[in-house]
Amino acid sequence: MLQFIKEAERSHHDVIMIIKRALKNSIVVAGGGAIDVIPRQLCDNVGFDAIDVLNKLKQKHALPSG
Repeated sequence: MLQFIKEAERSHHDVIMIIKRALKNSIVVAGGGAIDVIPRQLCDNVGFDAIDVLNKLKQKHALPSG
C-alpha cells in the first residue's frame, strides 16, 4: 500500500511540473507514446491486439538502415 501511495505522489508531482512547464512555454510538442494513442484506441475498440498492430505499424514506418 505504501508503494502505491508513493507512486501516486510521484505521478501527482509529475503532473504539476508538466502543467507548470506548459504554462511557461507557448509551444508544446507531443511526448513519447503520444503518436500511439489513436491506433491503440482503435485497436481496443475493434478487438485487435494493440501491441501486435503497433509493432507492425512501427516496422512499416521505420527508416531503412544503411
